[in-house]
Parts: sequence; C-alpha cells; structure tokens
Amino acid sequence: MKRLALSLGLALSLTATAETPLEAAKAAFERGDAAEAVRIYTALAADGNAKAQYNLAYCYQEGLGIAADRSKARTLLQQAAAQHLPEAEYRLGLLLLYGTDGVITYEAPAMQSYNTPSPPVRSYAIALINRAAAQAYLPAIEELASIYDGGIGIPADSRRAVYWYHRAAA
Repeated sequence: MKRLALSLGLALSLTATAETPLEAAKAAFERGDAAEAVRIYTALAADGNAKAQYNLAYCYQEGLGIAADRSKARTLLQQAAAQHLPEAEYRLGLLLLYGTDGVITYEAPAMQSYNTPSPPVRSYAIALINRAAAQAYLPAIEELASIYDGGIGIPADSRRAVYWYHRAAA
C-alpha cells in the first residue's frame, strides 16, 4: 500500500509539472528559439488549436522564426476568430479596418481611396472588434470606444463611445 501511494504521488507530481505544448512554445520564444515555437504552433494550429493559430499568425505577420507572410497570417487569424478567440477577433478586425500599415483614411478626403475597406468589410471588421469586446477583451473595448468616438468607418456616436469608455474604465 505504501509503495502504491508513493507511485501514485510520483505520477501526480510528474503530471503536474509537465508542460503543455503551448507552454513549451512560449518557453521556446523566451529562450530565443522562435523556430522551435513556430514548429510547435504549426502542429497545434493544424489540429485546430485557436491559440496556436493566433500565435502562429503573429509569427507570420512579424517574420519571427519563419518568413513573413501576411496572407498566411490573415488566414490563421480568420481560423482563430471563427473559434471566437477574442484576441484573434480583435486583431483580424484591426487588420480589416486599418489595413496592414495601420493608416486611418476615413477623415482625409484625398486619401479615401487609399487603404479604405469597402462598407461590408468595415462592418465585418467592427463586428469582430465588437465580439471581442463583448468577451471583455480590454484592447477591443478601448478600440471600440475610439471607433465610436472618432467615427472610424461608421458615423460617430458619442453615446456608444461613452458606454465603451465606461466599460474600459471598469
């Protein structure tokens, strides 16, 4: 009985200290091995892991451990957002709303044709950011307040802006 209890205790302690694959990928990044993190994220993303898809998208977007590829980054963000991962919904919304260079063009008439998404894309982008905000993802809440306050892609709405600013402050 004593031997069984000792074996069980050892097995439980080994299980408790075992790293998840996501933790292993994070550790690889922390020690400067982005290529190893990408390898782990790629395997997990192929299995449909939303967090891995999001992290791999970031690697593709920034060229960390793999050649930069904004198209693959966007596809991975779409896959993670489809699983309602708030970080992915927020990032995809930003990408669609502001483009890859982050230029806001709605206020400058001379620039309206540059980097301005179509109205359906704008609506979808704001809906994604709204979904992330509804899940209490603070960056999305703050962005949504700014969108309503500045009329970014939609008519300004001070009532909604105040609502989202209050949510952000809370």
